[in-house]
Amino acid sequence: MSDKEINIAILQELKDIANEIFTNEINIVPGTYTAAELAKEKSAKGDVLEIKYIPTNNESILTRSVCVGSFKCEFERRNIFNLIWKFEQLTGVKQKDKTRFVRIETGKADLSFSVEITKEMQSLCKCVDNDKSRPVMSYVFIDYKKGYLIASNGKHLQACKANISNVEGQTETSVLINPKDLKQLSGVCSVTVSGGKVTISDENGCAYCLECSVFIYPRWTSVVPKVSKKNYIKINESKEVLSFLKKKEGNFFMYAEKGYKVTIDYTDSSSGAFSKIEVFTKNEIPFAFSVMFDSKSFQTVAQKWDGGIFLNANYKAVVLTDKNKSLCFTMPAGTGKEGFFKMDFDFDRSNMVSLLEYGEKADAEPTTPKENHIAPVQSESINLPVVASEYKCNIFCLYCLLSLVCKLCKAIIYNEAKEALKRFKILLSSPVVNIEDFANEVLIIDLKPDEIEEIKENHPITDISPGVTLPVPANVPAVSSIRPAPVPSVFFFPVVLRLVFRLLAISMSHYTLMAPAKYTGCSRRGLIHIRGDTCRTTISTEQLFKLPIQ
Repeated sequence: MSDKEINIAILQELKDIANEIFTNEINIVPGTYTAAELAKEKSAKGDVLEIKYIPTNNESILTRSVCVGSFKCEFERRNIFNLIWKFEQLTGVKQKDKTRFVRIETGKADLSFSVEITKEMQSLCKCVDNDKSRPVMSYVFIDYKKGYLIASNGKHLQACKANISNVEGQTETSVLINPKDLKQLSGVCSVTVSGGKVTISDENGCAYCLECSVFIYPRWTSVVPKVSKKNYIKINESKEVLSFLKKKEGNFFMYAEKGYKVTIDYTDSSSGAFSKIEVFTKNEIPFAFSVMFDSKSFQTVAQKWDGGIFLNANYKAVVLTDKNKSLCFTMPAGTGKEGFFKMDFDFDRSNMVSLLEYGEKADAEPTTPKENHIAPVQSESINLPVVASEYKCNIFCLYCLLSLVCKLCKAIIYNEAKEALKRFKILLSSPVVNIEDFANEVLIIDLKPDEIEEIKENHPITDISPGVTLPVPANVPAVSSIRPAPVPSVFFFPVVLRLVFRLLAISMSHYTLMAPAKYTGCSRRGLIHIRGDTCRTTISTEQLFKLPIQ
């Protein structure tokens, strides 16, 4: 158990002990008190409370204990209300939910209970009747048995669910509240009924009394209509409907055929002006209907209307669903647009229940029946550990791939190196090339392969004397030096090495000399330059043909 759960369990046991002590072992002025007021011995008004504990020598009564799990505590009975006050603070109990201790005057109270008055209940003050011929309808009725506060004028009725507790005794007297007094009440109030006199006091100590012995409130549960999902429709534009009816007096019609469209029209009785709006429903309208409403009654019970309507007949009460889960219904002002005759709407009435039972069973909006389907479960992604064998397989595949790449690189490098060494050997055997110049700077002639082959095949070099520079045709492109690019990564080393050997092979092919011949000729004019740190020697093509033959 968490700390909060333990504190709640301890608080519950303390409440049981406190109720026993407050009921049997304390003398105090009748009223309703909180644990904090009893602990501080001051009422909500600030008056001093005189609390007298019944004297006793019984040690089991003077000392009490609480045991929850591993927690155990013993305390004197005088500290019980102080402990409840502190544990209510620890558990975060709201003011309206705090424990109330009620003391009723002995022999005079027929009924007592606590009721919580909320802000939503203030709307009941507008639903009462001002007809002096029926004075009982001008009050708000507290049905402590059903747990509702009810207000009605005979044409419409609104019932708000109330939190009623600590009910002791019973009476046939109708527990009524004056609407003017209801506006002043808030929070948890204590209600006592004695000899037909109803007294209601709030947390601030304000008390309101009303003589109710002469009033008997009608049996409101007998007029609660029966409903089902078959006679329910939901209008999407509920705010537009209320805005359309605002400041309108008299009657208006609401009618529709099967489908999704509802028409509302209004005719002003004095001017004869006609206006109407069309709204649409969320669910399909299962039957055609036509109902006439009193505009004032409709707007009175539709203060928190969410657009839901239960329709039974054009002469029976129409239920308006409420955002606060209150029971709101109004009687039609007439029988419908078709004429003055009663008509029951066409729908299946086999599963109809009272609105009281329907509200308790159906917490959700009864627009459409629920389908039996399984909602997808959203689960967080789980990172499962990888098995060791998978790591081994991945490493083995990587090793095989690298081995294959290495073998390919070796084969390429070997072939290129072999070819380059072969050509380099031929070049070194020639007396034309100066080894020192070649070592200092390697130059190539940027000729296309077909041009090189043309020179080798058509104009073979027959003989070249030492230290002589060969002439080249004039249209041969200028030579350019090679500067190796930086290697970005070690993984590109085989590729770069291959490129170097390739370029070296191409350069060697430009200087490859055939076997010595007696005659050498060239149809193109130009010079071949071998540049280096040493001096440069140049000879024309005509001078080359005049060299002696070795």
